[in-house]
Amino acid sequence: MLRYRFTSDDLFHVRGDASLETVLDSCITGGPQPAVADGYVFMVKPLARGRHTLVWHLKDTFGATGDTTLTYQLTVQ
Repeated sequence: MLRYRFTSDDLFHVRGDASLETVLDSCITGGPQPAVADGYVFMVKPLARGRHTLVWHLKDTFGATGDTTLTYQLTVQ
């Protein structure tokens, strides 16, 4: 799994929506803030035309947020 982890090489700046400071992250200022990208990137083979369901399940082994399941409905034309 770790071979699919991607971390950006350099810092970049984002401007967070200050209204989310109390419900999402107390560090959001509303002004430019340094950030990095860090996550898992997957590619799938080209899909045939039609509807597809992609399910991604994350197992929380650290006890931080609990397990998460993301479901994407894709339509390939």
